[in-house]
Amino acid sequence: MSKNEDHRKMRTKEYLKIALITLMREKNVHNITVKDLCTQAQINRATFYAHYIDMDDFLQQIIEEMVSGVVQSMTDGHKDLSILLKDGQAYKCYYRLFRYLRDNAELFQLMLGENGLPKLFVMLNQQGIELFTDLLRPMMPKFEKMVPLDVLTYHIFSAHAGLLRYYLDSNMKYSPEYMAEQLTLLSFSGPMSIMNLLDHKAAP
Repeated sequence: MSKNEDHRKMRTKEYLKIALITLMREKNVHNITVKDLCTQAQINRATFYAHYIDMDDFLQQIIEEMVSGVVQSMTDGHKDLSILLKDGQAYKCYYRLFRYLRDNAELFQLMLGENGLPKLFVMLNQQGIELFTDLLRPMMPKFEKMVPLDVLTYHIFSAHAGLLRYYLDSNMKYSPEYMAEQLTLLSFSGPMSIMNLLDHKAAP
């Protein structure tokens, strides 16, 4: 594929994504047709079908791109996920993540909202669980008698996912920088420790 063809493909996909956002402001994604999408994007149907099999294929690719964008923004292509266990590096990861959500906020808000697709949330959960499982597995021999890997993974990921959802639901009330600082603080210290709520002298 030539550079010009590649640019045209990217431009077409961007037009269709913008059209999807516009249409989802008014109707459920399941009620949007290829004709609706092409009319809104001002492209012909032949162009659409040159890139997608049908509407389901288009939506599947949109979801996959969103999930991939979340993972890529946080890991920045690093294969060594242990960077998330170093506070200086973790802050950078979380900052990129919140910035990505901010830059794509309306699409995430719509797709996770009542007019969107629950499948996005399911896929985000799957990717998040896999990521944190891979991150924590190497160190679990030291702690597996205290807490199972799956329990720890779900606990940590659910806290992250909840904060990301809050960020979107609050319409990005805080800056990506501030949210990255807060998530780093909570991740490395824990909310109950930060607030001095734990009584370490209490009997079990």
